Amino acid sequence: MPRPLSLLLALLAAAPAAPAADPPPSWVGEKVFAHRPGSSTIWVDPPGGGPAIKTALMYLDCTVDEDAKGYVSIRLQVEGKPTKGKIAKADVVRLGDAPAYFSTRLKTYPKWTDGVIQRGWAYHLLDRQEEALKDFDAAVAARPASWFVWNNRGLIRTAAGDLAGAVRDFDEAVKLEPKLPAPLYNRGLVKLKQKDYSGAFKEFEAAVLLDPDYGPAYLDRSRAHEGLGEFDAALADAGTAARLMPDKSWGAARLAWLLATHPDAGKRDGAKALAEARTAYDRGHGKEAEVLAVLAAAYAEAGDFDRAVEWQAKALENPQYVKESGPAGEARLAGYRKRVPYRLVKPEKK
Repeated sequence: MPRPLSLLLALLAAAPAAPAADPPPSWVGEKVFAHRPGSSTIWVDPPGGGPAIKTALMYLDCTVDEDAKGYVSIRLQVEGKPTKGKIAKADVVRLGDAPAYFSTRLKTYPKWTDGVIQRGWAYHLLDRQEEALKDFDAAVAARPASWFVWNNRGLIRTAAGDLAGAVRDFDEAVKLEPKLPAPLYNRGLVKLKQKDYSGAFKEFEAAVLLDPDYGPAYLDRSRAHEGLGEFDAALADAGTAARLMPDKSWGAARLAWLLATHPDAGKRDGAKALAEARTAYDRGHGKEAEVLAVLAAAYAEAGDFDRAVEWQAKALENPQYVKESGPAGEARLAGYRKRVPYRLVKPEKK
């Protein structure tokens, strides 16, 4: 005998409600790749202009600023200048998912060189350099006339510690595109790692001559000047880098470092150094250990040694910072504990 309607409604009302589905995790702060490099559409706000539509040659990663329905807002470079744009979520894959995504596609399309490049760059950003190098070896073999694949294999070799191999790759990239500043700049970074400050300066100088607004070249030419003991020139380049890269943390951090540690008291400014260091910290979301060390130096110059110790200790919690700057970082921490600010040292005159 069928149940009365009133009883059926009562039973339905008593049944527990289905649990609400958890909202999908936000993509903000993550890096994304285009599925189809060269054919995905991105809506770009170029520097100094209005909205435009541009085909996305998105071999490199872009960081998500906003996660909205159907699209993400990303930070990227257009003609060497930082800007923002939007791309459909259906056209991108997150960095952590990228190797598996492109591997699956490459099983169906084994000759898809763009997919090999994308997967290789994802491996590089995930610090899986051996796998990245295999993909870029294949890319170089497939496209030996492309400066881009030589340049990016050079970056991978740099990360893997093969500095001689990196220089050879950048040499080839420069031959293929002698009017582009990027491979010159990257070759300069290798020379900085080798402590060849004069050689690095020449590379950054050449990059600036090709593009006077190329901010990264001023940033690292400042480092080369510092290595050569040319602290006033280093400070000037740091100021230019900070102006040309207003949305990046490194220009502000470099300027803060020199304002805090310049060997001439008249060139130091603890308050300004601290303001620039805090700007760098905010722009980088407090993730870069080197910025934490700069913040510590700025606090020391401003006379707040307790905060200097706190931030230098935080920098030393980062394994990469310890690997690259461990003894020097520990020495600075010991100095701050003794209430001694860090100072760059002028080279002895020969």
